[in-house]
Amino acid sequence: MNLKAILSDFDGTLVNKQNIYSSEVKELLDLIKNRNVHFSLATGRAYFGRVQKFLSALNLFNYHIFNGGALIFNNKNNKILFKQPISSDSINKIINYLLETRLNFSCETINLAYMNKVIKEPYYAKLSSMRPLNKLSDKSEVLKVLLFGILNHLSETEVENHKKKLSALCKDISIIKFKYIDRYGMDITSEKATKHTAVLEYEKLLKIPRNQIVAIGDGLNDYPLFTACGYKIAMENAPKELKEIADFIAPTVENNGTLVALEHIINKFKI
Repeated sequence: MNLKAILSDFDGTLVNKQNIYSSEVKELLDLIKNRNVHFSLATGRAYFGRVQKFLSALNLFNYHIFNGGALIFNNKNNKILFKQPISSDSINKIINYLLETRLNFSCETINLAYMNKVIKEPYYAKLSSMRPLNKLSDKSEVLKVLLFGILNHLSETEVENHKKKLSALCKDISIIKFKYIDRYGMDITSEKATKHTAVLEYEKLLKIPRNQIVAIGDGLNDYPLFTACGYKIAMENAPKELKEIADFIAPTVENNGTLVALEHIINKFKI
């Protein structure tokens, strides 16, 4: 396999819960880039906030997948390469449902997060990127609705219940459950915007076949990412569904799993 690209999740894969990464990670990423291998994010997060800061600090200017697959963005020239918002009809239904159930959520556009309750959450986004929900004038531009895990205190069973009800309300959406620390939340996107469909667009844009792409991830939302890539690396804390289809298991990010994963790629593919 002639490796051409690496697509990596962000939280729990490249950085820990405090947004900290090993200083050695940058060295390995520089080596990979110098061998003409693309290194891109494939994350549920939006570009604004901690992700933007991370990419700038590590000089990772490339095509990246954001908002769970709803956006492919080139942060080198700030060019949108692919965008798939949720339909306006579904957005209205989703917002009404979440307001009625008194859940905390955010509607993410390319540059801003419109929240029913604006909170100071540095690990999500900068305050300058946050707006109250009533300022969302164009609902046709919402790329993802985030149902917060840390703010809602929902169990896995409760999230599954909300997922079923929203899926019955809207037939054109994709809902991915995630776990953040010990809480559960959801990423809601268009059915045409998942990490899987975004990788297919990424492959077309860069003219790279799937068997020349490695995926790295640790969550349920990385399952669609894995199914679109040729070689798959799961972190030790990943759910069993992800581990079962992985080609290699790396330690957790807290146990230098990012370094182990990158070193494994470098050695296996002779970068």
